[in-house]
Formats: sequence, structure tokens, C-alpha cells
Amino acid sequence: MMLRLIILTLCVLQNIFFTDAQNVITQPPVDSCVPSTATLKCPDNYVPIVRSASYGVSVTDSCVYATGDCIADAMSIMTCTTDSTECSIYVTKRRLSQCSDQEASYIHIEYDCVPIAMGDSAKEYYVCQNGTDITSDNGIIKSPGYPTQFHTTTSECFRAIYVPDNKTIRLWLSDLYIGSTGSNCAEDHLYVVDSIQTFRHCGFRRYAYPYLCSSTIIIQYLITNAYPNYRGMRMYFEVVDRVPNDACPNTNVTVTPIPATTPQVTTIDPPTTTDKPIYVELGIASPIRGVQLCKGKLFN
Repeated sequence: MMLRLIILTLCVLQNIFFTDAQNVITQPPVDSCVPSTATLKCPDNYVPIVRSASYGVSVTDSCVYATGDCIADAMSIMTCTTDSTECSIYVTKRRLSQCSDQEASYIHIEYDCVPIAMGDSAKEYYVCQNGTDITSDNGIIKSPGYPTQFHTTTSECFRAIYVPDNKTIRLWLSDLYIGSTGSNCAEDHLYVVDSIQTFRHCGFRRYAYPYLCSSTIIIQYLITNAYPNYRGMRMYFEVVDRVPNDACPNTNVTVTPIPATTPQVTTIDPPTTTDKPIYVELGIASPIRGVQLCKGKLFN
């Protein structure tokens, strides 16, 4: 009787922990044969956000990955874009050019259950209030008026998250619905900047960010266009222990915002060397302009 009481108490405490802590819950992967419906499930007040999804061509006639299988990215068919706790994705047969035009045998999905609300209002922040420090170890960052009173911004908003050297940040874009202005998202946009890269988002999107390397993350948000269906943005973050033997470079360098309307310029620390020209490393246009001058012609 006492043992049963102890087990019951532990179960209750475990449930209270997961309910009150409001931390991200990493779910077991979902493997599903093709064609079929893959279903992702989360507790109340959580939404599923897909970290990765892959088609697989099985060498063993299985619906689960085995060594030797050919795999191809399947993120383009992920459609979990509402605040429902459950997301069903119908996966059709598809020939994969990456796998010698063979038909996919299965799909493999990895996802997290991410909180969409905090029980403590002190852990909810707004992206356009940069003057207030973010001090909690987890929380939600939202756009002004999210989600029912969508607002444009008079200027670009900046919000920084700072963490100690032995910590790092996990970040999920749990909702984004703003204007879309092409692949570079130069106008309406959400940027996430760390010490080595910039993530650019616009339009309709949910996203699980990979491991972020720096101790400072800058979030940039600019909205110039309004539409009745737009909601803005909502992000969830957690400050966690840095993994042992972390190989991330430049974790403590100064992170600066990305210019919204000018080409991105990234500074490489002096100790960093490269055999390639700097404009090749950064993926920007060459600063050298080649021309041919002919006698009697003017060059403008």
C-alpha cells in the first residue's frame, strides 16, 4: 500500500513539474510508412514544432531508418502552423531524385512540444521593449498586440538576450504571420542574429532553431505592411547549460544588429584566417569592379 502511494505521489509531482515548469518537451520521433498520416501530439497549451523531417527509401522494406537507407529532406510538407495541440500530416508517395528516383518508403519526423503561454506574466516580453532586461531562464517574446491587435512598427525593434558564459540559448519560433517580401525578407522581417550567422524569416512560419553559439542573441523585428489576417510573432526561449566540450567559435564576441536595408557585413576576428577572399567567405559581391576602357569612350 505504501509503495503504491509513493508511486502515485511521484506521478502527481511529475505532472505538476511539467505543467508548471512550462519547458519544451522533446517527443519521441515519429516514423510512418508512405502513404499514411503522421500525427504529432502535445499536451494542452503546447504546440508541435518540427525540428527535422526526412523521407527514407528503405533497403530492408521497413518503415524505420536502417543503415544504408537513402534519405531526403521533407520539411517542405510540414504543415503544423496552428495553435492546435495535435497536427496530422498526410504523406503521399513521392519519387526522390536524391535517391535515384526511387519512391519513398517512409517518413521520419523529429519534433518538440513548445509552450504558447506562460503562467507567470513576468516571463512574457515584447520585442519592441529593448530597454527592459530579460532576466528569466525561460519565457515568451511577442510582437506588439500579438495575436489579435496587429501593429506595424514605426522603426525596427531590437531585443537582446544575454546569458552567462556557461549557458546557451534554445529558441523556437512558435508563430509568425507577417508580410512576405521575397527570399531575403528585406522589408517585413524577423531576424535572429548570433555570433556566426543570421536567420531571416518573413511570411507564415514556425521554426526550431539549431544550436545557437553565442552568449548574446539579437532579435530584430520590422513591419511596414498591415493586413487583417496578420498576427505578428511569438517566440519561446530557454537558457540552458552549455554542452561539454562546446566547439562553438566566438561565443563571447560582440553581436551587432544586421542593417535592415543595406547589405549584410560580417566582421571576422583578427585570429581567423582564410585562403579565400573575404567576399567569397561572406557570400557578398566582390568589391572589385572589372571594366574594359576603349579609346574615345567615356566611363560613367
